[in-house]
Amino acid sequence: MKELLTNFFAYGFAISLDKLLAFLLIPIYASKLSVDEFGVIDLIQTIIGIVSIFAFLQLETSLQRYYFEYEGEKKKEYVFTIYISVIILSILLSVLIGLFSRILATHICGDANYYKYLIIAAIQIPFSCSATLSSIILRYEKKNKLFTFSILLRSILLMTFIFVFFYIIDWGMKGYFSASLLASCISSIITFLLIKNSFACSFRRKLLVKSLQYALPQVPARVGVIANTYANRFMILNYMTTYSIGIFSMALKFGSIMTLFESTFSMAWNQYLFRIVTEEKQKIMVVHMLEVVVPIIFMIALSIGLFSHEIIYYFADPKYIESSKYIACISFSISLLSVSTVMQTGPKVLSKTQYLSYSFFISCVTNLILLFLLTKEYQLLGVVWAMIIAN
Repeated sequence: MKELLTNFFAYGFAISLDKLLAFLLIPIYASKLSVDEFGVIDLIQTIIGIVSIFAFLQLETSLQRYYFEYEGEKKKEYVFTIYISVIILSILLSVLIGLFSRILATHICGDANYYKYLIIAAIQIPFSCSATLSSIILRYEKKNKLFTFSILLRSILLMTFIFVFFYIIDWGMKGYFSASLLASCISSIITFLLIKNSFACSFRRKLLVKSLQYALPQVPARVGVIANTYANRFMILNYMTTYSIGIFSMALKFGSIMTLFESTFSMAWNQYLFRIVTEEKQKIMVVHMLEVVVPIIFMIALSIGLFSHEIIYYFADPKYIESSKYIACISFSISLLSVSTVMQTGPKVLSKTQYLSYSFFISCVTNLILLFLLTKEYQLLGVVWAMIIAN
């Protein structure tokens, strides 16, 4: 338990500062981008988020699961095998998006001229994948200071480039995507240099096969998570406009304060779990964790909801004030994911990851049905209620 708390606060410090810097950018976005432009940005990020699933194929979970089972040169070969596989996949998918960028921009964003922003966003995928894998290695090697540095580096770079492209050059949407690409590219290269000694440039097919056997059964589950997360955008677009997506996206930005807790806890929990997996009292520790986590996260979500109007008014822009109505529900919905993280212990420990896919498939179907039934009648309120019930 002490190790879990140590990891939680170590990662929490880094992610808290990262989220804080990200929130400082929201007033800039709100003042420099129209609600419709904010909605288009969210749609493009949605496309990139969906494609990224197939770049990873959940191999990052295999990296975490088996990281402590290898030592020395064998571990370095394993890390390299996972890393190079993900990077190759991500590059291929980036090229694929570039080839079909005009079609995607026309059918999803409603204007073929947005294709150039899709291309810029797609180029970012390999760098983002590299940064994710590098951060896992830093955490599992207990290099918490370097992990914190890598997280904050990207945030600081992003803030710097956003300021330049928004206030000095005044590029608008182009500035947003250009800043994201440059920040991701520079930070991922520097982070890679921090973990390069963890590699041995030797690809091992058997290690990849073993990793895929663990990872691939989780892919449908991951697809379910992404569907739960992003399907609402397309349903909103079907019944409403990019303006509504902009309002929803702003509410999600602030409601996602809960992801600060959820993502921090998830990182600390997975690392802690696979260390105690052989201990005799592991089941008792899992149950106790639920008793501790649930009341804390629900209280945080409630607090965010109570001050949602003030949050939007003072930290965003009055033109987004409508989004305050949905922040409480979104916060509560995201808080349920922390509970889910603990509940997934059994399938992860026993390597029966297909059960994760079963549960997320049910959640996904539930979400899609509710989105279809509630969005047309209740608009954005129907969307957030679908999120809560599905989660």
